[in-house]
Amino acid sequence: MKYVVEVGGERHEVELGPAGARYDGETIDTHLADVAGTPVRQVRIGREVHRVVARAGTCSGSTGTGTRPRRSTNGRGRSAT
Repeated sequence: MKYVVEVGGERHEVELGPAGARYDGETIDTHLADVAGTPVRQVRIGREVHRVVARAGTCSGSTGTGTRPRRSTNGRGRSAT
């Protein structure tokens, strides 16, 4: 599935599929997990972990998200701190 997203006022192409994710044509190491009992998802992109909540946008087909960085990891899924 392909998406066009806006980050910091700039548009980017995101492609999600069985082989993983691509951001502006670059393959990115990612993982998505539900946070039990909440609308929150935990997303790991490379070494950064974020909490994301998707919400309906103001026009048909659009959504908005709120993210909040959680921590960086050492590349093995463990906190670097």
